[in-house]
Amino acid sequence: MNTKYLYVFAVLFLLSCPSVGQDIMFPYQENFAWQVKQIDEFMDRFNNADYTPIRQYLREEYNLDEVSRLDLVRSLFNMEREDWDQEKVVQFLNQVNDSVPPPYLDFYDKDWFAELDCTGEYQKEKVDFTMTLSLQVDKETKASRWIINSVQGDFLPNDTNDLAFGVDSTYDASKTLNPASFGTDFMALVDALKDTANLEGYVVPKHINRPLVTFMNLLYQRDLIFKQVDHITYHFLQINNWIFQVQDFHRQSTNSGWLINSIIAVNEDEKNRYRRKVLHLP
Repeated sequence: MNTKYLYVFAVLFLLSCPSVGQDIMFPYQENFAWQVKQIDEFMDRFNNADYTPIRQYLREEYNLDEVSRLDLVRSLFNMEREDWDQEKVVQFLNQVNDSVPPPYLDFYDKDWFAELDCTGEYQKEKVDFTMTLSLQVDKETKASRWIINSVQGDFLPNDTNDLAFGVDSTYDASKTLNPASFGTDFMALVDALKDTANLEGYVVPKHINRPLVTFMNLLYQRDLIFKQVDHITYHFLQINNWIFQVQDFHRQSTNSGWLINSIIAVNEDEKNRYRRKVLHLP
């Protein structure tokens, strides 16, 4: 392994090693400053934006203006995970840092998804299900909203045949899932999916499959009640040749919050299969 590999993973190892006693070395303020508190903050740090909270903190506390993008992206990895494929991580970091033009994440791009592990009540029994959401931007108004792309659960059919869904063509088009809903971990879904008269505002009726049609009809008939979102995983497919997953890690550490917990090297065909097989997109 060359010296670049050794350097990168020496840093990763030291920062992730539990024996360094981070709670002693770094006070709460430091942990809070480094914590990636929201997914939009994750994207800003990944993009090397000038106005990120961590840059402001380093300027104010350490008079440090020069922080490399490589260091910032490296800080976005879950460093407590022990089984990283080191070579793939270095390849990913090098592509993000060295590509011309360098790759950036776009909040309004269609190629990132929120996977929500949820709890509901179906025929008075507790059920678990997974929903996949993405941001949709209206081409004319430029307004954006989160839409439900797919849903999977043991109480739902598992085929992916496309079906039409429509309950009321006069639904209130203003009833949508706000693009900032990620900030409250999509709590707005609890009330949104009780509003059966306006369910069409949370899907694209012409582009949904049988499980999602069944799910929406069960909500409409009030046989299913949406209770809560238990866990969120974000899937990013925006970077050429890569897919990575981001999850939230609550801990007292400088390496906490929304962090990369998985990377996969893929070609375009494999990325399309991921959309179908993992995200269950129609």
